[in-house]
Amino acid sequence: MNVIKPENISLWIVSFRRLDALRQTVSDWLASFPFEEVNIIANDPTVGYNAIEHEFDQVTIWPNLFREPWETGAISWCWNMAMRHTFEHKDWCLMSQDDNQIRPGWDDLICEDYDFYVAPHGDSVQLQSLAGFKAMGWFDERFRAIGGPEADYVLRALQAIPDRVSIHDEHVWQMRHNDIGLAAHWFLQPKVGEVISTRMAYNVPFAVDECFERWAQKWGRGVDELFLSHAYDTPRQPGWEEINWYPSFTRRLEELGR
Repeated sequence: MNVIKPENISLWIVSFRRLDALRQTVSDWLASFPFEEVNIIANDPTVGYNAIEHEFDQVTIWPNLFREPWETGAISWCWNMAMRHTFEHKDWCLMSQDDNQIRPGWDDLICEDYDFYVAPHGDSVQLQSLAGFKAMGWFDERFRAIGGPEADYVLRALQAIPDRVSIHDEHVWQMRHNDIGLAAHWFLQPKVGEVISTRMAYNVPFAVDECFERWAQKWGRGVDELFLSHAYDTPRQPGWEEINWYPSFTRRLEELGR
């Protein structure tokens, strides 16, 4: 029996200036599973995302009106918004960047053994359950760009619920933890065209000071060093305790008995 069903999962796609890549990603996801809803966090309100909404009946655009077109923004905030607008009503939150290729069959691999799934590379695709969220909490919004918050969340997952996590990560540390084969279904699009141009302009220049240096401040050593050495029990540095970023929402879940 499949754990994932159309009525118990929401798909969220984070997008920034990548309409062609986004269109392919949406099309692939819908061809792989009968989603009832596909939510797109549109991080540049000047881009014509409505064209995507008109092409696919399941799509809802969430324009990030508070982010300027020149702004890098915080992907940790985006992932938190996806979970915040999912778990009041659904049991699974599927989070995807806008430059993925998807092959059918991934849903058959999702089982009762795990609550949090990552593949094939960092936070390109993540699947979080309500139970996993309650055990792990929010992404750390002190990481303000791409290149740190997802590794931080993975490390915290390995510390909090190691037996309930499935990871296939193609970063330099090549992590395989309870790998169930999702990387055969979730792929990255080639880094060409609008995919590489936005990455070079809005991610690379900010990754070091906005994420990797902050990572070392939080965990006391570099992200590559920590994961390559499998030092998953490394404690946080003083003053870096986790934050309940949205306490009203977590209280809401308690009130609903979820």
